[in-house]
Amino acid sequence: MKGRTAGRPYVCLDLGFHSDPKVMAAGNGASGLFARALSYAGYHRTDGFVPELWARANGTRTERQKLTNAGLWTVEEHGYRIGNWTRYQQTRAEVEANHRERSEAGKKGAEARWSDVNGDGKRHGKSHGKRHRNEWQVPCDSDSKEKEKEKEKEKKTLTSSSSLQTETNDDDDFDLPTAEELQQLAKQNGLQVPSWALAETAEDDKDIPF
Repeated sequence: MKGRTAGRPYVCLDLGFHSDPKVMAAGNGASGLFARALSYAGYHRTDGFVPELWARANGTRTERQKLTNAGLWTVEEHGYRIGNWTRYQQTRAEVEANHRERSEAGKKGAEARWSDVNGDGKRHGKSHGKRHRNEWQVPCDSDSKEKEKEKEKEKKTLTSSSSLQTETNDDDDFDLPTAEELQQLAKQNGLQVPSWALAETAEDDKDIPF
C-alpha cells in the first residue's frame, strides 16, 4: 500500500534510489535536497509541489538546477513539481480518505464498547449513580449471621441487666415497719398485734445495720 503505514502517512523511497541513473546524474548534494523535498511534500500533502522559497532555503541554485536537468522535478510557477508523484506516493485526497476511514472505525469501536448487553448500539455515557463493590468488599453470609447473633445476645444481656437493676432499686427503697410503727398502725385501725409478731419485728430491727 503506497505511502501508508499503521495510522501514519509516509513517502516512499525506492530501494534502488541509491543507484538510479537520474539520482546518480544529479549527484549527492542534489539527491539529498530531493529526498528532503519528498518528505516536505508528503508532510504538507502538496501532491508533489515544492515552493520556490523552501527550495531556495534548503538547496543551492546549482542543486536545484541539477534536479531539473536530471528530470527529478519540473519547474512550475512559484516552485517545482516532483515527477510521478501519484504513481509512487499518496495524494492529498487519498490521505484524507484514509484519515476519515480510521476515524469512523474508531467511532464504531467505541460505540461497540459502550453499548449495553442488549446490543442496542447506543452509547451510554451516563452513570447510574451506584457505587460498584469488588468481590472482596462483599461480606460473607456466615460472618453477617454471626454478627447479628452477637448483637441480639448483647441486646438481651442489656435488657436483663436493666430489669435486675430496677428490682434491686425497688428493694432498697422499701423499709419494713419497726415494732413501734406496727403497734401504732394496729392501734389506729383498732387491731391488736400479737406478742410473738412484735418479738420477731424487734429481732429484725436488730439485724438491720444503720
